[in-house]
Amino acid sequence: MAQVFRGSCVTLLPHPSLTQFNEDTLLSTFFDRSGSERGGALDKWFYFYCNPVLDPVVIEIDQHGPHLHPGLKRFIGTALREVQDLPAWIVSVQQQAAAGITCGDMVYSGPDWYDWILAQKSCEFTNDQIRTWMQQHVRFRWELELPNEDVFVLNPYAQHVAQRYRVNELGLVGALRQMYSDCCEKTTPPALPKSG
Repeated sequence: MAQVFRGSCVTLLPHPSLTQFNEDTLLSTFFDRSGSERGGALDKWFYFYCNPVLDPVVIEIDQHGPHLHPGLKRFIGTALREVQDLPAWIVSVQQQAAAGITCGDMVYSGPDWYDWILAQKSCEFTNDQIRTWMQQHVRFRWELELPNEDVFVLNPYAQHVAQRYRVNELGLVGALRQMYSDCCEKTTPPALPKSG
């Protein structure tokens, strides 16, 4: 029987326990399972880079170790901005922690733990909300060039390109941090919406 514990997860890239957050797995988030381009990752990460996270991320610990979902975009956006402890729901058959993950009191036990977690959410964000936020606050296009020369765009709704960042020169995490930091300097001061 799965149990849900209140806990936290430190936002480190790479993370000591969550293998989802090394450079290779971050690069893979730009593509879907068929290898086609998946749009919107840069915008979603930037949204959470700029906005506070309100709802805990979910970490399921099973025989393969800890795995974070949902909450990937919240984690990545926050981790690119700063190292902090994000609130987390830890789902496991017993109370356990891992490097960079703390586990506190049990708050739920049952087979429908995912439904219980969904009922705890204070808000939901949608692609349309992110697109509207980007159009209101980000004035330029910002480009990220991957090692294979594919180019992904932060704020594809803008016409003028501010700058291109090359992963080959800075590494993926370094390029993202530099791009987001530079973008913030040219962003209309946002009235930060609540984010999930």
